[in-house]
Amino acid sequence: MPGGRPRPTVMTALCEYCLEKLPPQAPGGGRRRRFCSDRCRQMARRRRLVEEQEPFGTMSNAELEQACRPELSSLSKDPQEALAETLGLMLWAIGTFRKLGGQVNPRFAWRCKKMAAHIDAGLDEYFRP
Repeated sequence: MPGGRPRPTVMTALCEYCLEKLPPQAPGGGRRRRFCSDRCRQMARRRRLVEEQEPFGTMSNAELEQACRPELSSLSKDPQEALAETLGLMLWAIGTFRKLGGQVNPRFAWRCKKMAAHIDAGLDEYFRP
């Protein structure tokens, strides 16, 4: 800008639960607003409690195998073919997450799109030349 300081970038604060734009902060300081409503604050709290009780990724291999038994039993007995079938399922999952990202509630849409991108990046890193 000629003759002055550059303007600070204004970031729109979003609710940590639903990702909607936060209402204006009350004047006079205080804590930074994190949620758009008491409902979102409570839902975020409930989600944290569930995650504390059942942390993601704590399944043992045996538990995971038991939970996925129908899918695992349908895979080929040949490890190379089973890998190819699993990669095909991963590609199907990417497409499904992308499709759902345009159809589900906006609070879940970005998660679907991001999951598709993560799976795709993992396949790129480990399986694609």
